[in-house]
Amino acid sequence: MEVLVASFVISTVLAGTFSIFSMNRNIALRTRHSFIASGLAQEGIEVVRNLRDSDWIAGRDFGSFGSSQRVIDGNYTVAWSSQELTPLAASEESALYLNRSLNAYVHNSGNSDKTIYNREVSITTGTSGSEKIVIVTVWWLEKSDNRMEIRAEEHLYDWY
Repeated sequence: MEVLVASFVISTVLAGTFSIFSMNRNIALRTRHSFIASGLAQEGIEVVRNLRDSDWIAGRDFGSFGSSQRVIDGNYTVAWSSQELTPLAASEESALYLNRSLNAYVHNSGNSDKTIYNREVSITTGTSGSEKIVIVTVWWLEKSDNRMEIRAEEHLYDWY
């Protein structure tokens, strides 16, 4: 009888310990994913802002974002090296790949490893024509197919 009670106590303690380790691991993994996603969202905002600034230097119209003419409101993709916004035709195009030689996230799969992250850039015109609202959404699926996302928003103005 004493052996049975001791076995029960030991198994209960071990089960609780393993449960805590498992929860901590899941929380750490979710935190890691959120941290990477927030960096990718911020990078998207900075790339779009840089494209706006490059338009000023090149003398292009506000809202061109590297293109020869103004872009229409819609969804786009950008990478750290983008020279212009790329229209997003399908959600598969928003997938991010890790290029290990560049140590950067890119949208093309050539020589890169697929990641769990997707990045979409939404451009809309504000109430005045001199404002563009940029929303970058980075999303990924957790193991339970639970969609997680991080959003960053920036209002860009035509100050020039």
